[in-house]
Amino acid sequence: MKKITFLEKIKTELKPDTSIIKKVDLFVKKIDELIKKSKIKAKCTKGGSLAKGTFIKGDFDVDLFIKFDYSYKQKFRKRI
Repeated sequence: MKKITFLEKIKTELKPDTSIIKKVDLFVKKIDELIKKSKIKAKCTKGGSLAKGTFIKGDFDVDLFIKFDYSYKQKFRKRI
């Protein structure tokens, strides 16, 4: 019988439910569909701890980024 170490126990307790990842993936997919429908050259991507796989149970912040095509550079620069 293998003895569970303290760190293994903590890791198990902090590991999030994978359904959260699936929900975020579906949300990103919907955003990408809206971007495509709007004919914008861009893509939604996950960032932060979710993208790195280091987020923990009970941590509900999600970092999402919209990466625009380089052709939008001048258009955005004029607005700032």
